[in-house]
Amino acid sequence: MTDENDAEVERQLRDLLRGDIDRAVVPTDENAIVARFTDSSGMGDERPRRSWLVPVAATVLVAAVATGVSLRMFDIGEVASGPSPSASSGASGATPPVSSNPTTSSISPRPSGLSYWQLVQLELPAELEGYLVRGVSPDGALVLIQEPQAAQSVRLIVSPTDVRDLVAPEHTIGAPIGSALSPNGRFVLLSELGQAWIYDIDQETYTKLPNPPGTSGGSFWVGNASRLLVLTGPRASHEFGGTTNTQLWRLDLDTLTYSELGVRHDGVNVFPTEDGGAVLVTDTSAEHDNSGWILYRILPDGSDHLWLDLGASFPTPSALAVGLDGQSIAFTVGEDLRAMFFDGRYRSAQIGLGYVLDFSPDSLLLRLAQRDNSVQAIDRTGALVTSLPQLASGWVLAE
Repeated sequence: MTDENDAEVERQLRDLLRGDIDRAVVPTDENAIVARFTDSSGMGDERPRRSWLVPVAATVLVAAVATGVSLRMFDIGEVASGPSPSASSGASGATPPVSSNPTTSSISPRPSGLSYWQLVQLELPAELEGYLVRGVSPDGALVLIQEPQAAQSVRLIVSPTDVRDLVAPEHTIGAPIGSALSPNGRFVLLSELGQAWIYDIDQETYTKLPNPPGTSGGSFWVGNASRLLVLTGPRASHEFGGTTNTQLWRLDLDTLTYSELGVRHDGVNVFPTEDGGAVLVTDTSAEHDNSGWILYRILPDGSDHLWLDLGASFPTPSALAVGLDGQSIAFTVGEDLRAMFFDGRYRSAQIGLGYVLDFSPDSLLLRLAQRDNSVQAIDRTGALVTSLPQLASGWVLAE
């Protein structure tokens, strides 16, 4: 093959892997993923070394603190929906893998007599130490984790004696895997190379999902327990240029039918919202380097309106999160890691320092990662609610 042909193959592969690369957490850049996948000589018994414990919810940038590598942020990965208080019946009676040590320091007073979301420390089995937390059921009994770096192995911790290795029936060795736990803890979404499967936790079975009409695959996100969002079409990249021409779809999991969600064709990333709509991220930068982010609110009927023009007011964020309410937006900017908050009514204001990870399912608390590997939960005013020593953490419904 000529160099030109090699470059074209790599470009096409990158487009094919885009959704999975976006959701994969790697302490290197996209080029490393593509190189690993295209070079079969690198697929031996070698296993990735321990990396940062990044609970992937909104960013892969935390790894840059440890590695010094400049990374583009694009991920939704973790469950992006309002979890139901009920977890999988298959996990009933299991001991939640939540730390029994007093590592949760609650600073602000918690509600009395009401259920609320709390950020808790997670204890992973010793052999899985260093895996990334991809999702936690509301009661903490189920924890979805994934191998860092190459994003190959996905494990579901059902109980201390039941740790399942999830592998899609058509898994391609070397392809990065996207994974997410449903809000009700009943299924796991697995995706790779533009295809997706539902793993039923109770039945321990896999179901391959159909592609949207007229497409050969896309990027998948969990909307809630009964629907997914799928983004199809090519997205321009900084390395290869190209043209963004995408379509957002909604997949009904009960009927496995698709409907188009809106008419915008410039989306590069998606944040599902609890009402069935989404926040769509577009990139207007000439170099396709994410410096021109504009966020649009897509309503359940498909209508849209501009929500926040980040590129007009801020340098390129190193982290971005959107609450399930579709209004709460947080992002990190600057070398000093300023965490900014925007609720759709006022100008963005700084509420803390750290890498923005995600919002709690009720959109009231924000999770921030610090340079020392600790993680914090703060409220909308910036008040510290919880401080944990390790990044392996998750939102659990408490009373």
